[in-house]
Amino acid sequence: MKPQKNIVRNKVERFKFAVPPAVINQKLPFALRCVNGYVTLGKIRSAVKIERAKTPKRINFSTERITTVQHKRISISTVETRPCTDDDSELVYELKKAALGPYVEKTWGWDEGFQREYHERDFDPLKLQILRSETQDIGVLSATDCKDHIELNEIYIGPKFQGRGTGSAIIQEILELAKARSIPVKLQFLKVNPVRALYERHGFQIISEKDTRFLMEQSFS
Repeated sequence: MKPQKNIVRNKVERFKFAVPPAVINQKLPFALRCVNGYVTLGKIRSAVKIERAKTPKRINFSTERITTVQHKRISISTVETRPCTDDDSELVYELKKAALGPYVEKTWGWDEGFQREYHERDFDPLKLQILRSETQDIGVLSATDCKDHIELNEIYIGPKFQGRGTGSAIIQEILELAKARSIPVKLQFLKVNPVRALYERHGFQIISEKDTRFLMEQSFS
């Protein structure tokens, strides 16, 4: 995805929802994601299995050149999942909107047309896994293997399926994977989002903050 023309140079918005135009000229409190690979969930219910996925082309914004990045898909057994496809764009949008919409609105205001347009440009099924319970799609997950750490990018559970411990179980298993490699897990979220308490229960600590976001880390070094 190319940076939007009206975003300040070298500040690329790569998170779940875009910054509305009304605040785009303010200092953007965001950092680029690592793109060395994505930690995703698979259906294998045994020992951890590492599979090599296809190598799609992605833009390396540090050099603004097209580069080839190999994704590592780490199959874990916490919940049932399926691969995300292009047909899941609307499902993913609605899950993100349900999870983040109220906090985006509190922070910047909500512009439905703008957010849909941004989602259509940013949506990449290779990053995502759809979480399932029995025969129902209940959420979406994306976590990135950056070699020296794991970045927990997105984990959203549909409102009807929250409160069952699914999110906590996934977080805990990702932490166990990181602990086995002695690397930290990092994440960030909007300050108005009460999810902070959940992450603190899993041992995450705030390492820095931006205008609108907290950055947290659980370290195993």
